Amino acid sequence: MSSLFTEPQNPGGGQLIGKTGIGLLIGFVLAILVFALMQVLGSSFFVKSAGMFMAFILVIVSFVVTLIGMGIFSGLLNMAFGQDYYDFGKMFGFSVLANGLLVLLFLPIYLMMSGELTSLLFVYAIHVMFAFFISYTLVEFTTNPSYAASNLIGSTLGFGLTLVVYMAIYSMTMGSTDAGEATMGTNSLYLYILSPFLISYVLIPLMHGIWTQIYYSIYSGGNNPLFIPQLADITQTQEVEDEVTVEIPQQ
Repeated sequence: MSSLFTEPQNPGGGQLIGKTGIGLLIGFVLAILVFALMQVLGSSFFVKSAGMFMAFILVIVSFVVTLIGMGIFSGLLNMAFGQDYYDFGKMFGFSVLANGLLVLLFLPIYLMMSGELTSLLFVYAIHVMFAFFISYTLVEFTTNPSYAASNLIGSTLGFGLTLVVYMAIYSMTMGSTDAGEATMGTNSLYLYILSPFLISYVLIPLMHGIWTQIYYSIYSGGNNPLFIPQLADITQTQEVEDEVTVEIPQQ
């Protein structure tokens, strides 16, 4: 336990696969949840409701579903790795705060892009992926604040790859005329709305885990450039140094 705040994370292969698997499971559950909502409302509701009303619907869906996902994610990490490593209260509390602020940030963008459904869904996808990126990064910050910089790099790499994958999907399907169809698997509408959960909840934990492995190898080689000492540690070290006295023997 003492090494938790003095060494960077060093997840084994099983832990890396496990955390990525948790992300895949949650992403799949959230996609099913949103798909069920779409089935209740009907695909025609989304196609014909572009405008400010749909903007409010999508921002609410993004916020609520992300909180559900982070609640499950935080709970599973807490059970798998223990309260000392992953404090559920801190993780979920920071997620609620961050996602509330993101709603205020994204809502004007939703409203500005509400004139066209395709643009509105693109903003929604970015919101979903960025919300998980921020929430996941805060989760790792609470685990080991001394390596916040390293955790930020790892999760940013994951978010970057998430954007690349989603943009590839978006560019291949943009302008498709099947947005109003209800056929799962060939429908651009479902793809736009459901894929951000699966992509982000898998790639961000995966890339973060790979980066932590890389950085730990750097640390093991005697370098630790991203370590951030905590104020309490600095103060304690200074107090110890002040208490040390050197006695010079009399000649």
